[in-house]
Amino acid sequence: MALALALLAVSPALQYETAPPCTLVSEAEKSCRFDLKRGDIMTANVHVAHAEAGHEYYSVKITLSDDAAERFSNAQQKALGRDLAIFADGSFVSRAYWRERVSGSKLQISGAMSLQEALEVERKLLALKRNGNNESQGATP
Repeated sequence: MALALALLAVSPALQYETAPPCTLVSEAEKSCRFDLKRGDIMTANVHVAHAEAGHEYYSVKITLSDDAAERFSNAQQKALGRDLAIFADGSFVSRAYWRERVSGSKLQISGAMSLQEALEVERKLLALKRNGNNESQGATP
């Protein structure tokens, strides 16, 4: 029983580190990854996503560079119906079950993230900004 509990406690980062890039994923695989690199992020800002039962949940709105948006568009085609893990310079950022394609360069990572979790996602993404300015914009309503 302890072994089963240990397997369930595997962090998402470890679980998805070995996932293939979405552009190379086979039909049998249930997950893939998209890797962001320096220069791929134009903006990343934390926003209040919604409040529920006295708790605020946050999202991170992202603008990708043209190159990253094109690569992400290509990756999405094979990510449909799979868990898509996003990595920033090798560091796990987030994952989501990919249901439909999105177009353009603007994305949003959302869910039941606390402010601290959203700020950590923002920090990892801002480290990839082209100009190297990693200043956090802070949470906005």
